[in-house]
Amino acid sequence: MPTYTICLPKGSKLNNSAFKVICANFTFGLLTLTGIFFILGFMATSSGENINNIISHGTGLLFIVLPDILNEMGYVTYIVGLAFF
Repeated sequence: MPTYTICLPKGSKLNNSAFKVICANFTFGLLTLTGIFFILGFMATSSGENINNIISHGTGLLFIVLPDILNEMGYVTYIVGLAFF
């Protein structure tokens, strides 16, 4: 927060700015969560497996399922890869 406040003009209210950042972060998280679970549901129905077999425990979602999702995206994978790095 101290670094963020340096960039703000004098007289701006930090509470309002912090609330906007929190709302933007929360909204992005919800959209990401919704997208990932829609994709997981699609993977489960297209493969004919139960979704519990696709999702392993905790870190399996990040290190196993997301690379599978990226591999299915084709050339879009390169754009997403550039956005991550």
